[in-house]
Amino acid sequence: SLLNPTEYLVDVALGPSCTHAVSSFGRWFAFGSSQDGLLGLGANITTTNVPTEVKLADSETIQSVSIGERHAVAVSNKGVAYTWGKCQHGIRTRADSAEPVSSPQPISFADTML
Repeated sequence: SLLNPTEYLVDVALGPSCTHAVSSFGRWFAFGSSQDGLLGLGANITTTNVPTEVKLADSETIQSVSIGERHAVAVSNKGVAYTWGKCQHGIRTRADSAEPVSSPQPISFADTML
């Protein structure tokens, strides 16, 4: 099992081509296809049938994740919002890019219009 004996799922998000799950330990898994970067595992992993852990910097863990048609948002235990996917309809993954982003990027609400 990918989960520890006392660990369980607390959040599951379904996208058009992938699934994300968050465990009670704050570990975050993704599997499926990375259409528009929605898998969030970086540019080198475009498809995986096995739940793969998405890693964040340092000791951050994920509390919740939501997936839209072409973009996604996750909130960490430190209150940081991460976005990835394709930028459209005013949703920004990074202030400097309109291209799809294939790994979670922290956003600043001061610099970015949602």
